[in-house]
Amino acid sequence: MRGACEVDIVARYGRTLAVIEVKTRRAGGAAEAVGPERVAGLSRAAQWLAESRGYEWVQGIRLDLVTIDGRRVRYFADAFRP
Repeated sequence: MRGACEVDIVARYGRTLAVIEVKTRRAGGAAEAVGPERVAGLSRAAQWLAESRGYEWVQGIRLDLVTIDGRRVRYFADAFRP
């Protein structure tokens, strides 16, 4: 799909499709490394996937984030909601 991007993880939570971005930094700043263009690309990829054959079960989409800063791992559900 034009304008979409690589997706790190795709998960299913009930009828919700979660597209999960994973960012790693040695010393902080992982969350800040996800800019608006990347979020827009993830959103387009999620929408395309939700409309694909075999994904008729999807009733909602969310964009999640996993950050790995050094040894600290954090998970943010619905991280990019306005």
